[in-house]
Amino acid sequence: MASSDHIYKADDYSKNIQRRCSEILDLPPSCIEFVPREKSSTTTGPTDSDNYFIVGTYHLQASASTEPNEVPNDEDNDDDEEPSSLPMPQERNGSLNLFNLRDKKLTTSSPVGENHFGKTIKHMTTHQVFPPDILVLSITWVPTTKESQIPMLVTTINTGEVHLIKFSNWEFEGYEILNDEMPICRHDAEAWIAAVCPSLNHVYTGGDDIQLEIVDANLKGMNEDTAVEAEFTSSGKVRGHDAGITAILPLPFLENRMFLTGSYDDTILLYTISPGRPARLLNDLKLGGGVWRLKFLEEHSLAKEAEGALKWRILASCMHAGAKILELDFDGAQSWKITEVGYVKEHKSMNYASDVQPLMPSCINGGQLDSVKERLVVSTSFYDKLLVVWTYDPQFSI
Repeated sequence: MASSDHIYKADDYSKNIQRRCSEILDLPPSCIEFVPREKSSTTTGPTDSDNYFIVGTYHLQASASTEPNEVPNDEDNDDDEEPSSLPMPQERNGSLNLFNLRDKKLTTSSPVGENHFGKTIKHMTTHQVFPPDILVLSITWVPTTKESQIPMLVTTINTGEVHLIKFSNWEFEGYEILNDEMPICRHDAEAWIAAVCPSLNHVYTGGDDIQLEIVDANLKGMNEDTAVEAEFTSSGKVRGHDAGITAILPLPFLENRMFLTGSYDDTILLYTISPGRPARLLNDLKLGGGVWRLKFLEEHSLAKEAEGALKWRILASCMHAGAKILELDFDGAQSWKITEVGYVKEHKSMNYASDVQPLMPSCINGGQLDSVKERLVVSTSFYDKLLVVWTYDPQFSI
C-alpha cells in the first residue's frame, strides 16, 4: 500500500462532512465492509478498537500481445497458410486487506494470515461453484436470527442467472445449489445485484436488461435444520429505470414491501408492492452519477414510528459522482421524500465501494440513535485506487 495524502479541494466535501485521512492502494478497490461491532460493547459512539474494515481489490491484467496459435503438424495443412493469431486470455487477480483506523492514521494487515494489530483474516475454505470462466458479480447473505439456521447466500453471475446456495454448516465445509442447481431467475444480460426482503419471503434481483425481478421463496424455512422443500415462483417484473439496475435496498418493514433501486441512469426509485398488485412508484431522485450501491447508515428509523413519521439515512456509492448521504422521510400521511444531505466529490474515477462503521448494539437496542452525533465512513474510487476516511455530522446542513 502506498501511503499518500491525496490532494483535494475544500468544495469536494459538503459542510457537514469532515475529511480525516486518505490512502492510495496498490490495486483498485471494488468492495469494502466494516467488521461488525462486538455484541458486549456498551459504548454508543465510535471507538478506535472498532475501526476495522476489509477492502477487496480487483485487477484485470493488461491484455498481452497476441501470439500465434500453434498449428498442428498435419499433412492436410497448406504450407503457405499463416498461423491464426488470437489474443491471449486476460487474467484477474485481487486481494483482501484488513485496515485499522487509529488516531486518524490507517494501518493494514495483509496478506491473509499476518497479524500486526490483533485481528487477522483467516481463510476457511474454497469452493469452485461455477465454471472458471463465469464471473460472480454479487453475493447477498440471507439473514439468520438463530444459531440453528444454516448459512445461505444469493449470488448473481454474468450470464444473467441468479442462484441460491446453501452451506452445510458454519464451517462452510460443503454446499448445495438449491432449486436442483437451476437458477431461481434469469436476466437477459448480466445480473448485477440481489437483495432479500426482510420477511425472507421474497428475493429482488436487478440486471443489465433493465429488469427488476421478484421471486417468491420461503427462505426462512429453507435455512432451518429441518428445511422445507425449496420452491421458487416469479411473482412479477418491474421496469422503471432507463438503464441496468445495479442497487436494491429493501426497507426494514415486515408488513409492507418497499424498496429503493439504483441504476446506471443516475436515478434512485422508491417502490411499494401490495399483494396481487404491480409495484407502485412513490418517489425518485436524480443523483448525477450511476448508482452502484445503497446502504443504510442505520437500519432503524430515526423518527418515532408511534407518531407515524419515519426517517432513514442512506449511503449511496455513485460511480462517477462520488459518495452521497441521503435521507428518506415519511411524513406520517402519504408523502415520501428523498433528499441529498451530504456529498463527497473527491472521487473522480468510479466510486464502487463505500461503507459506514456499524452502530453499537447498545445504541440500537436502547433507542439512542439521536445521541449519535457523527458517523464514520470509508469511501473509495477504482481507477485512481483512492481510499478516503471521513465523518458525517447530521447536526449541520449540506
